[in-house]
Amino acid sequence: MGREKGASARGKSRPTSSSSLAAAHPGGIPLGFGGYVGSSLIETTVSAEREVSQDVDGEAALHLKRLSKRDPTTKLKALAALRTLFKEHSVTELDAILLSWVFEYKRLAQDNNRQVRENAHGAMGDLTTNAGRGLARHLRSLMGAWWVSQFDPSREVAEAAQRSFQATFPDRKKRVDALIYCLKDIMAHVDDNLNLSPQMLIEMGTLSEEVAEKLERILSSSLLALAALLDVLVGSSSSLWKEGPAESTSAASTAVGAGEAVKEAATSLFRKHKSFQSSVKSKSSQVRSAAYQTLKTYIKHVPQVFTDEENLDNSVKLVLGALGEKVTSCHQPMWDMILLFSKNIPQAWGCNLIRKAVLPKLWDFLKQGCFGSQQISYPYIFPLLALIPPQYVDPKGFFLEFFRSLWQGLYVPALSTADRLSLFKTFQECFVWIIKNAKRYAKDAECKELQDFLVEEVLLKLVWCQYANIASQSLVGDASLDQDSAKADIISAHSQLVLPPHVSDEVVNTIVDVLILLGQEKGVLDAFWPGFQTTCVGVLLNTSSENDVRLARLGSFFSVIDVKIPEKEKTIHTWLLLNVVQPFVVKGFSALKNSGHPEALRLLGKLIASYGTSAFASGEQILGDPIRRRFLQEIVPWCLSGEESRLVDPKIDLLLSFFEVREFHCYWKSTIECVTAWLRPGEKQIYLNDSDLLHVGILATLVEKFSERWARLAKPEGNAAKDNIDMDLLDSWRLPRLDAVGLAVARNNNLVHPPCVRLLRSFLGPEESLLSSDATMQLLETLSKHLLEVLPVHDTPWTRAVPTFIFSDNIDYELNEAQSDDAGKLNSFEVARSSLEVLEVSMPTLSALQLDPTGPQLLSTMFCLYWAFLEPSSRRITEGDLEESEDERREDDSFPSIDVGEETSLGPQVISTHNDIEQSRLSFLTSLRNLRRNSSRVSYQKLKTESRDRIRGVLTEVVRNALIVEDSSDTVSTSTLCANWICEIVEYFCVGEDEIQDTISGALAPSPTWPSWVADTQYTDNSLPIVKFPQKTTLVKEEVHQRFCAYADTLASYLGPEKVYAGRISTSFDAGNESCRVWLIIELLCSWEWPGGSASVHLLEFLCDTARNSTGKFSPLLDMCFRSLLAGSVLAPLLEMSPFTNALLILLRALLDGEAVWRRQDAERFFFEYITKTSNVDDLPDAGLLQILPSVLLILMPVLRNDVESLQYEGRTLKHTVCNWLNKALSFPPLSDFENRCIESEGRQWLEVAIACFPLQLPGVKSGIAAASSANISLQETSLLLKLLRSQLMMTQVGEPQVISAEATDVMLHLAPELTLAKLVTVSVAYCWQDYSVEEWALILKCLRNWVNSAVVEYEEMTEIVVGFYKDGQQGDLDLQHLPGRKILIELASTAVSVLILLKDLNKLETVTALRALGTLRVSNWLTVEDQLMEALLRILFATGLSEAAALEFNACSDAATTISKHRLVESYLWENLATVALGATSRAREAAVRAADLWGVGKGSISALYALLLSPNSSGALKWVAFQFLSTEPIQPLSVTWGGISQTPGEVEESTLQEPAAEEEVTSLAAAAKLRPELTGLLETPEKLLVQSSFTSALRVQYLLGWSLLLMRLHALPPLSPIRERLLQFARDSDTSSALLDCLFQHIPLDLTSGSSASRRRTATAGTKVSVAATSATRAVSSGTVSFAVESLWPLKEENVVVLAGAIYGLLLRVLPACVRIWFTGLRDRSTASAIENFTSSNCSTHLLADEFSQLQASVVADETLSIRANRTLREVTAVYKKEEACLDIVIRLPSCYPLRAVEVDCTRRLGISETLLRKWILSMAAFLRNQNGALLEAIQMWKKNVDREFEGVEECPICYSIIHTSNHSLPKLACKTCKHKFHSACLYKWFSTSHKSTCPLCQTPF
Repeated sequence: MGREKGASARGKSRPTSSSSLAAAHPGGIPLGFGGYVGSSLIETTVSAEREVSQDVDGEAALHLKRLSKRDPTTKLKALAALRTLFKEHSVTELDAILLSWVFEYKRLAQDNNRQVRENAHGAMGDLTTNAGRGLARHLRSLMGAWWVSQFDPSREVAEAAQRSFQATFPDRKKRVDALIYCLKDIMAHVDDNLNLSPQMLIEMGTLSEEVAEKLERILSSSLLALAALLDVLVGSSSSLWKEGPAESTSAASTAVGAGEAVKEAATSLFRKHKSFQSSVKSKSSQVRSAAYQTLKTYIKHVPQVFTDEENLDNSVKLVLGALGEKVTSCHQPMWDMILLFSKNIPQAWGCNLIRKAVLPKLWDFLKQGCFGSQQISYPYIFPLLALIPPQYVDPKGFFLEFFRSLWQGLYVPALSTADRLSLFKTFQECFVWIIKNAKRYAKDAECKELQDFLVEEVLLKLVWCQYANIASQSLVGDASLDQDSAKADIISAHSQLVLPPHVSDEVVNTIVDVLILLGQEKGVLDAFWPGFQTTCVGVLLNTSSENDVRLARLGSFFSVIDVKIPEKEKTIHTWLLLNVVQPFVVKGFSALKNSGHPEALRLLGKLIASYGTSAFASGEQILGDPIRRRFLQEIVPWCLSGEESRLVDPKIDLLLSFFEVREFHCYWKSTIECVTAWLRPGEKQIYLNDSDLLHVGILATLVEKFSERWARLAKPEGNAAKDNIDMDLLDSWRLPRLDAVGLAVARNNNLVHPPCVRLLRSFLGPEESLLSSDATMQLLETLSKHLLEVLPVHDTPWTRAVPTFIFSDNIDYELNEAQSDDAGKLNSFEVARSSLEVLEVSMPTLSALQLDPTGPQLLSTMFCLYWAFLEPSSRRITEGDLEESEDERREDDSFPSIDVGEETSLGPQVISTHNDIEQSRLSFLTSLRNLRRNSSRVSYQKLKTESRDRIRGVLTEVVRNALIVEDSSDTVSTSTLCANWICEIVEYFCVGEDEIQDTISGALAPSPTWPSWVADTQYTDNSLPIVKFPQKTTLVKEEVHQRFCAYADTLASYLGPEKVYAGRISTSFDAGNESCRVWLIIELLCSWEWPGGSASVHLLEFLCDTARNSTGKFSPLLDMCFRSLLAGSVLAPLLEMSPFTNALLILLRALLDGEAVWRRQDAERFFFEYITKTSNVDDLPDAGLLQILPSVLLILMPVLRNDVESLQYEGRTLKHTVCNWLNKALSFPPLSDFENRCIESEGRQWLEVAIACFPLQLPGVKSGIAAASSANISLQETSLLLKLLRSQLMMTQVGEPQVISAEATDVMLHLAPELTLAKLVTVSVAYCWQDYSVEEWALILKCLRNWVNSAVVEYEEMTEIVVGFYKDGQQGDLDLQHLPGRKILIELASTAVSVLILLKDLNKLETVTALRALGTLRVSNWLTVEDQLMEALLRILFATGLSEAAALEFNACSDAATTISKHRLVESYLWENLATVALGATSRAREAAVRAADLWGVGKGSISALYALLLSPNSSGALKWVAFQFLSTEPIQPLSVTWGGISQTPGEVEESTLQEPAAEEEVTSLAAAAKLRPELTGLLETPEKLLVQSSFTSALRVQYLLGWSLLLMRLHALPPLSPIRERLLQFARDSDTSSALLDCLFQHIPLDLTSGSSASRRRTATAGTKVSVAATSATRAVSSGTVSFAVESLWPLKEENVVVLAGAIYGLLLRVLPACVRIWFTGLRDRSTASAIENFTSSNCSTHLLADEFSQLQASVVADETLSIRANRTLREVTAVYKKEEACLDIVIRLPSCYPLRAVEVDCTRRLGISETLLRKWILSMAAFLRNQNGALLEAIQMWKKNVDREFEGVEECPICYSIIHTSNHSLPKLACKTCKHKFHSACLYKWFSTSHKSTCPLCQTPF
């Protein structure tokens, strides 16, 4: 077991029981329970390991013993166990435990661990609750520690102790009884705790570092416990317990009898510990705070301990001396103690120690701002002051020092606002109270003297002087100082404390509040006003620069007085008026011109405005003739003189202050005449000189300040009501002379001057103007003209006509011609900018713009300026360019900056002029932009209706004119810009739906070029828009029409299609609505496409939504559209599909496809209402309708046939209609028998109508055969279809493909019937295949073969034409669309491919009926024909690829290849079907097609064709996937990477069949050595810089990844020791292209670079998804060895699909080129990146790679007995045992978890007969093979075995790499040195030469 450290020294005297402890104690004093003598703990000779009573059970004894351990965790566990035992044990068992628990509890209650103390009290509560009365005999031993613990500094511990105590004693009476019963023990326990010292705690076993904390806690809790005990037992109150009045009364009666005993014990303790002086002086603030609370309790309950004469001085020093406390947390109990002491023992303030020991501390406490406890301490200052007995106070000295100290606390740093307010409140309370209670401190004779002293010294010299920033010495002497002496006495206050500026407002409020409170007392402030007057006058007359602050503060003082005392009859105001204001004004007037200080003038004006006529002294006769004459002759001219610019504003303020007095209103006209004396009546042209401009500026200031004051007076809280000013009499202030001034300033070039701009701004301000209405209208018109003069400078076509539209109703309007010279441009910009600055103040409220017509004209002008200069598409400068320097301006600016080259050719004067123009233009743009930002839509909409109508009309015409006249090749920008303008018109000037619709109608109104397909836009509810067919138009008119289309579409996208197309907002529609614009819908549908958009975006979506929301019948809007389009289609020319037909088909397809907006009933309704009524076979249908009917039926029939129910509509059925059409088609002879072309055309059209009734596509059905079996087709219809086929097919002579004439007409005549027949065969194969005979199948297959061969001939001829065109060096692009008959031949080929797809689908059927019916097909030699057809179709595929490859080869710098690939997009249906068929081609068909393409000799061969398709920018994804599939699979895969060809024997590959590229071709030496194809080489060697700069979905990146995919799949397919594989691996190693690939791959795979951190957990969902997708694809590629799955899903090209491909390539790269990946990984510098890649690889790839390696190793069979291999998957170890004769070697290879990123470890576990040198060489060679092997681990081991075998055979190793077989290319040393005869590997020797930079032998240094 052992003994604790340090126990040996104490073990000899350790008692073994309580009796032995008692016997061992000296003196024979009996000891209490737990080793206590009374309450004294005997610890010095007692060991920490105490023996537990024998009566305690073993478990409890064990836990009690564990409580003595030092570890707090052990104690907590023991307490937890004991608490359980306390709850479970009986009273008897607990009685045995109590004896030991008492001792442990006392020790635990003082433990340093908070949780231990808290749990100890919890256990105490559990024990006492269950122990019941058994606790009584141990209560006295427990109570001391128990009571003190309830005041533990830790709140949790104290609450736990209180809970246990209150649970034991539920009511208060019992608690008081317990405390009385244990009073002596509690006092003894407190006494012992207060006697503790640090040394004693150390001796008791406390660690030295815990002593201070423990002693502080014990002392503070003991003192608080003592104070609480006195409150409970003497004061009968305690904050610990909450009880009702009855319980309090009962407990109080119980404690009455014990009060004296408690007082006696407390007094004894107080004296024993010397008044707790040690605690009051403790360094611990916690102990001092507890001591203050204890002393407060003694003062309250035992005051006699302080009142003894011998103890009073000590008490004063102890209690009042606590004012030196600096810790904030102690201030609350300190003040409570001091106030109670002052209240209960007031005589203490008479002690001699007060002056020496107390007051200095009090003054310092106040000066220091209460040491940071302002919120706590300042509220105690006034009560303390009131408690100090007046007989002990020297009033003047005491209070002066008190207020000085208190005020100095204002300058404590970092004082908060709340702290300052608390200080000011305390100052105010104390000062007012002392002044009002001066009789308390002085006799009647001396009372006034004391008041005057304090008011003068404190309020005036201290507070007011510091506020006014005046030295108090200036107030010494007589108050009636003359001006010079007063002026001299205002000196700087640098020597005294300076009031912070942000505090001045609070100080002045405090001063005013004190004056208000004391002003009600008569004569109290007599000592304040003379000094106050002296300072005010002195400040006014002082002219120094430092006087600004003083004057501003004086103004603030008067303002606060005016606000806080609004009634001028009050005493303070009366005295201020008589003694301060009137002398101030009189002296100010006398020194007005001499002072010249702005702030003095403002102050004087403020007093005049505030006090009105009362401010003037009666003796000066201010209101008499002398002052009137003086005002007009001196004050007005002086205020308007403008001699000093800095005095203009204050002079004007002073002058207007007079006009706020009603008696001076009559002088307004004289004042205006004085300031406008420069105006010369009768002159039309007034040019202002400098003097005139000076007076204009003064007048502007006067008007501005007049407007400001008028606005202030107009407010309810203003002074208008006071001075009885009539707010409706503003007209009396408007003068004709002001109108003349405003118009004169606005004319000509005067507006460029800033004073003129200011004056006009003040006239047109947001408030009431001083101009008349007529003058305002003339002024606005003048400004409009100025602004319009800058538009010609913009020089765009649409701006030239703007003045015509704006002033269309003004026949007298004349606009100044635009001046083209530099001076004219400069002047135009300057005047326009000034006009904008004038309008800036009136635009927000538009108060002046309500005038008609000038207001609308001006607003129209403003918006035209916005559009001309600020719109993104039209403006010459961007917003960001406004802040750029001249060198950074855009090159397309209207006035570009002069560059260096121009500066050399221009004179300095010209350069300066251009720079001035540029600067003026930028200033104009800045003003225009600011004005627009401040424009408010709400304010514009508040204009009158007539004004808004006029503005909308003008701006709409401007927009339409811009569409027509704008000469811009960028239709998109022009239309978008105009649509934006219309939206602005709607936003700013439309109120209500009617105004919006009027604006839209005006914006889309007809013009000569718009609309093109609708003749009349005005129609009634029963008529349709009249369609028309436009004649040939000019290019300009076509461009304008396209702009209108794009403009209307953009407008619909901005405003909403409901507003533009339907003329409504809600879903309801009224056909008779005049705003309904069906004509616009027809126009856009017929136009269909325009630059930047088409009708498929917004218009079709709107029509689909309309159909979706309509119920029952069609929406009237759709009905009108259908009828209009059908009418246009019928009337259209018959030679080609009209725009109306195209629009109708597109609309039907949009309604029926996609989300199935139309239901089947809607399609049925359309069919019967619009189709069958107009195509009755009994009547002669219209030729136009018959022409469009097949196209319409092709759209309708998939929906109509997709149901088992028969269609019936108003007695008509679909079956009956279709049978009629079939019979009509049967009524015509076969197409081959027609002699009359017209009859042939009609018969062919009816035949196409019949064909269209049998759909090959149904919603939700993939194949045509499945669609035919699911369609609702009756037997009668199929019988008629079969009959129709037989009637056409049997009469047709099917022969070999004929040579067609080059004339397009002949081609059409020949191929049109053939195409119709092919379509008939297609639907009959789908619907009637079960009824075909052998002969019919043979005939169909023959037709199919001929059609396909015709397509082959067509495409091969086209290829020859293309190759010849570009090979001969012809320039331009070849128009493939206009080759003879190309369009119909393509359609014929597409139909043939569709038939082939149907036949292939038929052969997949396995039903009995199908097999029986297909027997006739197979008898017709179907398999042979299928193979031939597939070969022919692949030839078409190769032909188009060769065309594009030839275009790239011969015309690489043009867009020829792009043009060819775009033609395939037009023929997308053919190529999609062809790609579907090609994927199912057999290997024989592929070989035959490749051989045929190569033997053809046109172009570069079949592989180049496939690469061209794969890399084509405009090929469909299906074609790209077919090309990649062919290139990456047999039999073409061997040819796709390296040069070679397919031999004449099927299935064999010849590498020399095709000629390798010539030397001049751009093929690198490494690629040439590897015999790579140039197409692949170009992809693999893409510069890394270009890859980094390209986007993630760029064609360059995708092509680069596809090239690597082909190479890696080829490497994976090659056998391990193939020469081709060795060459490819050598290329991958030497070219270092794999590193660039890996860098590129991990740009697509987002790695978690902060794995495990909080940042990684916050990674975005998008990045996480990409990582997951990449990981899945990498795992799949590792397992399958291919990336085909990723390439197949690559198109359509998206970033997520590229991520899948990147992950797959990385997985295959790890499998095929592990060494390359390892080299790249070890070279990574960034650790976080390397770690992330390692985590990604080990998580997703390494497991599968390791499993594959071990599977190969376990399945390997070694041919000889020299090598055996064992694999351990669990340990990732491979053991290779090599035995040769007597030698034996065991090599262990350990694979890392992130294989193959990190190198494997090689170790030898056993060797026999092999030297150490040889072993080390073999291990190095094994490591080299494993490190450089780009293949499986088994291959590296086998290669190492061959190397060792050769060494045993006597072959010498290479001296450079110490290996016989080269680790990379597996060659033998062959290059021998002629001198030393050593042989080297050629690769090793090359590396040696290149790294050593010399060509000598590595061994003998002889030249090699």
